[in-house]
Amino acid sequence: MSDNWLIHVLPCLMAAFLLAGCEGAQLCQRCNGDDQPCQTSPVLAASAGDGSVTLTWEPAAAQGIVAKAWQYRQAVQGESWSAARNAGPAATTYVVSDLTNDIAHTFQVRAQLNTDFSCWSDAVSVVPRRMNDVMDRIEKHQGAIAANLAHVVQRMATSQEILRELGEQATTTLEGVATSTSAIAEHSAGIRDGVRQVVTSVDTAGSDIVAATTAVRQQAEGIRNNLDTLASSVDAAGEGIVAATVAVKDEAAGIRNNLDTLASSVDAAGEGIVAATVAVKDEAAGIRTEVGQVARRVDAAGQQVAERLADLAERCQQCADPLESCVPKLLGEVCFANNSALIRNQEEVECIASNLQSVGRLGRGGLVLTVGYATAVGTAIYNLGLTDDRAATVSNELGKSLDPEDAHLFEFRPIARGEAFDGTDLAGKSPMSRRVDVIFCERPPNEGQPPGALAKVTAEFTACGCQDEPGDLEPLKKDD
Repeated sequence: MSDNWLIHVLPCLMAAFLLAGCEGAQLCQRCNGDDQPCQTSPVLAASAGDGSVTLTWEPAAAQGIVAKAWQYRQAVQGESWSAARNAGPAATTYVVSDLTNDIAHTFQVRAQLNTDFSCWSDAVSVVPRRMNDVMDRIEKHQGAIAANLAHVVQRMATSQEILRELGEQATTTLEGVATSTSAIAEHSAGIRDGVRQVVTSVDTAGSDIVAATTAVRQQAEGIRNNLDTLASSVDAAGEGIVAATVAVKDEAAGIRNNLDTLASSVDAAGEGIVAATVAVKDEAAGIRTEVGQVARRVDAAGQQVAERLADLAERCQQCADPLESCVPKLLGEVCFANNSALIRNQEEVECIASNLQSVGRLGRGGLVLTVGYATAVGTAIYNLGLTDDRAATVSNELGKSLDPEDAHLFEFRPIARGEAFDGTDLAGKSPMSRRVDVIFCERPPNEGQPPGALAKVTAEFTACGCQDEPGDLEPLKKDD
């Protein structure tokens, strides 16, 4: 019995020794030598500057984990990780400087403990950029932006009134179509009655002809009987009248032949009238079929007009609603070549998408309005369609540029601004009238989020503006 107690106690002593060396049971779940985070990993965020990146982190919430110092490591454009570097003792922010602008840098941080390290945090990538005059330009013309937005609201209200008037006109038109359809139906009924009367008249005429033919035949038969009686009388009168009687018989035979020919002609005429009656009936049936087809096409056209007007009214209402309660923040602009809806500089879209991703990492989102503008290159309807295509193109490209897990946080809504009024734009340059402004309306913060987190991110948005000068924007070639 004295030998067995050591067998039961020894595993417990070894477990206690291991737990003490790991500084707590939770820390023992770390992944030394592995890049995967665990529950001891800090939460890292990064914001870009001119040749620098500011790292900000929050320590892990694991119990019993106390950091003596912090370390970070970095990788440039997907290359291997650098060696761990010190980020200061017990701090929660650090600025990494002397970085190359416009190149993606990826960072991780970890805590230095008494005898070991925590797991590395999730990797965060960011692109340092040199600040230029784009932000000054945007701030300088903030008033013009607000005026343009007010004008957009006014134009959309006018469009709603026009659509309402169009709806009333369409209702009046549909009522006229219904009246015309009723008139066509009444006219068709009149045609059918007329055809029916013609058929009845033809049938009556045929009956009269048949009766007349019968009467002629009866009269001919009477004549033949009279001639036979006359011939008998002549025969009785004597031999001297035989020759005259033969002549009379021959004449009577000729008359009978003529009467038979006349009866055959009358029969043929009756058959022709019957055939004509059948043709008239067939033509009347064809007319009734065509009238029914015309009525159905008129009904279908009226239904399509009503559905189209209802769709336009709903789309206009959807465009006007967001601006009533929106506090806009201009994220940047994307410029286009003359009379084109193709994006020439993809970096302008990527810059704006980077700002949206920084909001998405906080679990926040909102409404993203893409407002399209155009110079007067055609009719007002053509220019409106061109700005609608530009706004929709930018919305689609921004949606594809976002991380899949952040895309659901944002609602993209394109708005067609139409042609620029009086040539007014943000910088007084020609490309500014061939652009799409990207405006962000943030949602209220979620429960439990740090106060001011989104305001800090939006304050550090990268300035995103047109990278081309007026002379650099060439019209599209025919093959574009």
